[in-house]
Amino acid sequence: MAADFTLLNHEQLRQLARILYYKEAEAIHHIKFRSEPERAKYLRDSRATYQSSIALLDAGNALEGRFRNDGARASVAREIFGYIVNGTNHALQSVPNYSLRKDYVEKITKHVEMLGNALEVADDVVYVAKEATEYRRAMYEYTRRHQTSGGSVSRQFSRWLRRAALSLRALCKGIRRSLNLKDVSRT
Repeated sequence: MAADFTLLNHEQLRQLARILYYKEAEAIHHIKFRSEPERAKYLRDSRATYQSSIALLDAGNALEGRFRNDGARASVAREIFGYIVNGTNHALQSVPNYSLRKDYVEKITKHVEMLGNALEVADDVVYVAKEATEYRRAMYEYTRRHQTSGGSVSRQFSRWLRRAALSLRALCKGIRRSLNLKDVSRT
């Protein structure tokens, strides 16, 4: 999934969350379970993952709306919303396991709640602004690292090895030589 990474806006993220939910639900219906209650549990978990993603995006919209008319806080709320969008992009496009994705989104949600509460009670929003900007940028950079033009870094490395006509054995031998390591099997 990470090889075809595209930064999406919040409406596109809502659509992607819905599509992922439908695909996961369809896949769950094709799995043979020991019982129907077990299948129902997996379907509930998949739906909870979808709902947590949508709730996070809704929380960002609500936070932006709440501070829209407050000059200093409005820009901080936009930074927090940017953090939400970047985090949701990463969660939906890079975390294929819906259970892990749900945990990831819930951690972002808790952090956003903390930032929102700090924004609401702070007299001077400079600290909250710096923190929100830092987290938005960090999440953006983390997300961009997964957005490589030729696929994942490991696949790019494998392609480089093939183009260079290097075998893993030759690569390891060269590294041992450069580090002055002796072959363990020969001692």
